Amino acid sequence: MDELDVYDISEALSYYYQVDRGSLTDDPYILDNYKALIIAKPSRQFSERDKFIIDQYIMRGGRVLWLLDAVQVTLDSLRSATQTVGLSTDLGLNDQLFRYGVRINAELVQDVQAAMIPVNVSTPGEQPQLVPVPWMFNPLLNTNREHPVTRNINIVKGEFVSGIDTVGAPEGIQREVLLRTGRHSRRLPVPVFISLAMVNEQPDRTEFSHSYVPVAVSLEGKFPSVYANRPIPPGVNIAPSEVRHQSAPTRMIVVADGDVIRNEVRMRHGASPQAMPLGFDEVGNQNFGNKDFILNAIHYLADDEGWMALRTRNYQLRMLDREKLANNIAFWQWLNLLAPILFLVLIGMIFTLWRKMKYGREASHN
Repeated sequence: MDELDVYDISEALSYYYQVDRGSLTDDPYILDNYKALIIAKPSRQFSERDKFIIDQYIMRGGRVLWLLDAVQVTLDSLRSATQTVGLSTDLGLNDQLFRYGVRINAELVQDVQAAMIPVNVSTPGEQPQLVPVPWMFNPLLNTNREHPVTRNINIVKGEFVSGIDTVGAPEGIQREVLLRTGRHSRRLPVPVFISLAMVNEQPDRTEFSHSYVPVAVSLEGKFPSVYANRPIPPGVNIAPSEVRHQSAPTRMIVVADGDVIRNEVRMRHGASPQAMPLGFDEVGNQNFGNKDFILNAIHYLADDEGWMALRTRNYQLRMLDREKLANNIAFWQWLNLLAPILFLVLIGMIFTLWRKMKYGREASHN
């Protein structure tokens, strides 16, 4: 992504970490100094060299936040053309993610629970009149209230998301769903025809038969290497004896939406472009939980134990015994009324006695 697209989250992360952008080289240890790696909406296919370096970084305990689009389509391109076709994006990562225990499906998910987009409803030749309408390709994603990454955060806004499946039963790997769609969802396999005219369609609940489609998954444990039985790709400077086939205990998060980290940019092509806060929706004038989700995800991956202890702590409110309160309400009322007065009277008496004793001794000595 462009630096403007991730400006707000980069600023927020810089309060806790050193945030760098860069490209991989033939050095297989280039990532080892970093606690976590963010792969944010790649648009080109990964080379075997880069996949190998990322794989070995994970094998040595590295943490990765994958933010991937399985279908190539953007709302900006749709606004300029009014209609488009969503095609599968081949990033070359399917075998790698499958080996780790997840699969991003080549599909787009629609949800009745969706964010708004502005649509021009005026006739041609008249002054544009923008009206906010629900756009079911921008689902509002429900959070897992039990996981520290998503506990107590607002719903997360997605844009052209795909579904995630957990595959196989890898031994020693714990998987948890972090984000999912609502109760009434529809899965559209590629190729997907998309038009802005869809905003006028009333959703048929019989077609939205899928519920709570997983969109983000956390993985924790020891991962097998995708290059366990493969030769070292050309262009990597590493000895065969240094290649690891199983990881140290580590974590990763896979999100089937690359735009979840992207902030809106005003006047992008002007002299002074302005990056908006991540998760802020200008149409509805509200803040979604995208920024908190990314921050919590990086804290979780970076394994900041102090922060995690706070996030996992449960606070239990001690409720009053209503029966006891009803039977003794007069006693508690008088106690609350008289106790402060008696306390002040007692303090006044003690202070008066102290003054008499102190200054009485001084007078007798004189």
